[in-house]
Amino acid sequence: MNNLTSGRYPLHDQVERLKTFENWPVTFLSPTAMSKAGFYYINRDDIVKCAFCNIEIGRWFEGDNPLADHERWAPECRFIRHLVPREGATTSTSSAVVMNEKIEHSAPDSLLLGGVFKSKKPYFFKYVTYEARLSSYNT
Repeated sequence: MNNLTSGRYPLHDQVERLKTFENWPVTFLSPTAMSKAGFYYINRDDIVKCAFCNIEIGRWFEGDNPLADHERWAPECRFIRHLVPREGATTSTSSAVVMNEKIEHSAPDSLLLGGVFKSKKPYFFKYVTYEARLSSYNT
């Protein structure tokens, strides 16, 4: 048992997560692949939840990769960080996981399911305000 799964929360164990997929409606994504990506099934539509960062992801399409989507939507998830070390990170730092770490999200997970995305920093800071963008047409 490693330090990622040594907590007391049952769904931190992949076998326990796999058990939640009894009524999984998606035929093109296996319960094994989903549970190996850190997810458990919440018995609502095709929505799964990470046992570590609590992000909920649904609306799966054929060809989706559960692990890649998990990393895309929750790059700071300690489960993902443990599996996919960040650039420049050493093995020892990427596997040093604190079980009571809480990851804060800037938006509720339900917004991500509705198609609302986290915003990125602007590329051109001089056009951050509406007025600055509007005045750019005058030059």
